[in-house]
Amino acid sequence: MTVKANILGLCFLALAGCRPGDTATQPTSGGRLEVQWAGVSSRRFAGSAQAYLCRRDTLLEVLAARADTGVGLVFVLEDSLRPGQYPVTSSAVGATWRPAGLAAIRWVNDTAVQGLEANQGQLILTEVTSAGVSGTVDVRLKHLDTPDTVRMTGRFDAVAVQPAPDSVCGRIKS
Repeated sequence: MTVKANILGLCFLALAGCRPGDTATQPTSGGRLEVQWAGVSSRRFAGSAQAYLCRRDTLLEVLAARADTGVGLVFVLEDSLRPGQYPVTSSAVGATWRPAGLAAIRWVNDTAVQGLEANQGQLILTEVTSAGVSGTVDVRLKHLDTPDTVRMTGRFDAVAVQPAPDSVCGRIKS
């Protein structure tokens, strides 16, 4: 499997566990992620975010979840955590180049869980400091089960970075 396919799967696993009141996925302090998307459906999302760095795989995952909505951003780092542009392409492409980015959103509507994955655009890390990471999001996402798309834009600010759990690191194959 490609790096992107594995990362997208991990991202959705992390987001699938997000439930209201779940303290494991909802940090009590730190940075924020704010995004909005428009297209076949339109929504706004803002919430506390946490970042997990897996040095072994050189991946940074930024996750935010609140109530019925979760947003995941993955930065496939070139060699270390630093500011830069992370182009996003469809995981179906099977690309293994670095740097690269991935994004996914999911929410529950009246009848089903909606899931979308990014297939173009870019993630930008604008700042990497001891306080955390900041950046912007501008991606087009495709619904997993239909040809419908949305454009998601937004930003994240001062999201604290912590080491990723060992159970996640090392599972990515490039």
